[in-house]
Amino acid sequence: MFLPTWAIALPVTYLSEPPEDLSGETFIDFTELIPIPKPIAPNVLCNCYAYLKKMYAPALPTTATIRANLKATGAVGNVIVFYYAAVGLPHYAFIIGETATTWTIDEANYVSCRQGTRTVPKNSGSITGYYTL
Repeated sequence: MFLPTWAIALPVTYLSEPPEDLSGETFIDFTELIPIPKPIAPNVLCNCYAYLKKMYAPALPTTATIRANLKATGAVGNVIVFYYAAVGLPHYAFIIGETATTWTIDEANYVSCRQGTRTVPKNSGSITGYYTL
């Protein structure tokens, strides 16, 4: 019977110590080059405000302070505040992009306990204002 060379098992040799001193060598730490995202805890994904605080602004003020200091115009890097009457609660998201007529936002809990990105019209009746970080 013929076996291809890749199918032949070779003996394995284990070293009891490194073959040479490698202390002067330079190595690349690939963890610095390729960021590995850390999982987001469910208690953060299930709360839009907690998500903003965790991902974008650890010093984000309270929701009452945000609502008391809303501006009429927004920009990329601002918090956008919505009010959805069907739910009866405000919703907070982070503006990550824009066109002449839309905002692209990053948010959590618009879909229950999930992070997502969506595009909303700048003239949406659900927008109550913007908060500058």
